Amino acid sequence: MSKAADVMEIGSIMNYAFQEFARLSREAAAKAGSRSLYVERGREYIAKHIYGKLLLPEIAGAAGLHPGYFSRIFAGQMGMTVMEYVMQEKVRVSCNLLKYSNQPIAVIAEYMNLSPQSYFTRIFKKVMGETPARYRKTHADKNFLES
Repeated sequence: MSKAADVMEIGSIMNYAFQEFARLSREAAAKAGSRSLYVERGREYIAKHIYGKLLLPEIAGAAGLHPGYFSRIFAGQMGMTVMEYVMQEKVRVSCNLLKYSNQPIAVIAEYMNLSPQSYFTRIFKKVMGETPARYRKTHADKNFLES
């Protein structure tokens, strides 16, 4: 827009930007809506049982499919394996526990069913790119923890 010569050119650029935004929004909505009922059932089961030991046969069973078939459709629609998604979700929940609690990392690892702490740290670093200790140090909500 800084290179626009006049108001008409600025209007044209803004119109293009709005059209592009609308197109990207439609694509995102279509992609989110394209997940099958089976994948959504699997994701719901994972969310409800995030603190426990999650195994592919149980997740697939909750979705009503054979584990092999469920794995294929899940990976195709989500862009990652079922167990990669499970670890990602466990780490996502762990991030909140690290930010909003003073619990030791070993306790959080056990609570998330990712113990020992060394295993939890390895998974956490793979997903987040930093260790749980560093994440806590840089992201902890001091105001929340003090109140």
